[in-house]
Amino acid sequence: MRRSPELEQLGDRIQQAYRDADAGFLEGLTAPEAIIIGTDPTEWSESPEETAEAVKADLASNLEYTVQARRAFEAGDVGWM
Repeated sequence: MRRSPELEQLGDRIQQAYRDADAGFLEGLTAPEAIIIGTDPTEWSESPEETAEAVKADLASNLEYTVQARRAFEAGDVGWM
């Protein structure tokens, strides 16, 4: 496992996309086989359609996406932040 500056930059871009309500960018981030796990037990998406629904709900609720100290890591083809 190693630190991932590339994912940290992507995290910054995601934060900006939430500020700009850029649903297209956010929905285009995930591969069809990606599983998205949030911080709440109900935040679990296993398809691009579920992820798009979650993004639209977040944007409709004016979710404030803020990260104080972003750190991202990768190991092989898996990454997390």
